[in-house]
Amino acid sequence: MQRIINDIDYAIKEAKTYEEFKFRLYSKGYEINDRGQHFTVKAPYFSRRVRLVRKISCRI
Repeated sequence: MQRIINDIDYAIKEAKTYEEFKFRLYSKGYEINDRGQHFTVKAPYFSRRVRLVRKISCRI
């Protein structure tokens, strides 16, 4: 699971657009499903789909 997190963090850091983010994951072998309510990915080395949840941190 940590490998998936690292791949996603890398794709976020390197991409300038949402389409480029999806392309970077796709080029690493991920299957991407962004239709519907939830964004899920399936890694080539993990048997199940993983739902991505956006976390927003707020500092006061």
